[in-house]
Amino acid sequence: MNLFRVSLFLSLFFAAGLQAQDEIELEISPEEPTDRDEVVVTVSGEFPHTGVWFEDIDHGLQGNRPVIEMHIFDCGFGGQMIVPWVEAINWGRLETGRYEVIVLLYYRFQDEEEDGPYMMDGSFSVTEGEPYVIEIELTEGWNLVSSYIEPDEPDIRSLFTTLTDEGILRFVKDAGGRFYWPEYDFNNIPQWNVNEGYYVNVSEDTELTFEGGGIACNHPIPLRRGWNIAAYFPEDDIEAHYAFRNIRNILITAKDNEGRFYNPGHRFNNMEPLTRGQGYMLKVSENGVLEWCLPQ
Repeated sequence: MNLFRVSLFLSLFFAAGLQAQDEIELEISPEEPTDRDEVVVTVSGEFPHTGVWFEDIDHGLQGNRPVIEMHIFDCGFGGQMIVPWVEAINWGRLETGRYEVIVLLYYRFQDEEEDGPYMMDGSFSVTEGEPYVIEIELTEGWNLVSSYIEPDEPDIRSLFTTLTDEGILRFVKDAGGRFYWPEYDFNNIPQWNVNEGYYVNVSEDTELTFEGGGIACNHPIPLRRGWNIAAYFPEDDIEAHYAFRNIRNILITAKDNEGRFYNPGHRFNNMEPLTRGQGYMLKVSENGVLEWCLPQ
């Protein structure tokens, strides 16, 4: 784990009569990123009481410097309880080279002028990497699948060439009703979208192989109002009520390939823990963004 610990002295916290020594942590994931990985920078620490929160968080890449600006507001009152906080930012795939992460923290107490920045930094290197290769198990009949890497060749016909040549593939269908029917050499699916899941029908048990770049577990998945089929990226299996917590206010129903479902409004769930390689049908009340592996 690439982990940097920096102690910051936030002097204006004394305005609220609080001790101000705070240890901020920077974590870089994966531990040794390559140009085949999405790089995630996680910043974490503790607020001294419940009356402190972030007013705004902004970030941008300035050359080889990922810069994160965090604006802290202190209302001056709140329960005397330490409040942990975590922010994870996905920078996508970066070119090879050395990078210096800069975190700028600004602090504002009540109506006073903002003070700062208090700066911390850390560095990491991105090296040249080899493609990831994964295999997704398919059982005879219909499967609802997704990939947790982004294929180098996203063309649907190319992805399924082996299964088509072997005469195993019957049908591929996306959430929009578009499909690939190899028997009639018909396809109107533009390409494989790593954010989505797909229905795949095969004549016997087999495996689907993908080769490409890594996807971070917090890679954002845009959702449209109504039904979607979402990919699942985390390495660990996660219970539905926890996995969907960042869209709980807009999620109507989540369903797996077996017809089991999670309905947060009625507090009902008979889904098994979500797992890699599977796709999940989601019905949402409005447009939103799903992120797996949200910080606790």
